[in-house]
Amino acid sequence: MTFGDKLLIFFIVCLIGILFFKTYFRPAGDRIIVVSIRGKPVRVIANDEFLGKEVFTIPLERGEARIEIDGGKVRILPMPRKICPRGICSAIGWIERPGQAAICVPNRLIVEVRGEDKKKTVDSVSR
Repeated sequence: MTFGDKLLIFFIVCLIGILFFKTYFRPAGDRIIVVSIRGKPVRVIANDEFLGKEVFTIPLERGEARIEIDGGKVRILPMPRKICPRGICSAIGWIERPGQAAICVPNRLIVEVRGEDKKKTVDSVSR
């Protein structure tokens, strides 16, 4: 392996590392948690409200769902099988980054983390 090959491998590894850290360790900014049923928000929690610890209940058609917030993370707690037959929504676990969501399809429940980008710009304009 020549010096040029080693240099190329080094730069590729550095580039992958930089892209990884920019993607996964960026500041969260202003985040909100939106809990919605059938596409309609039933509870919106601002960034400063979900830094503590809280468990709250959301009424559903088949029963109720418990949602836990702890230190900026949120999750749907396990529900009985008659309410959520497969339990996929609670198996997702903690979500914390903007764009992540936990969805309970049988109950049409969505818990998502939304974020505001301070540098909101237009990507492109199409006519």
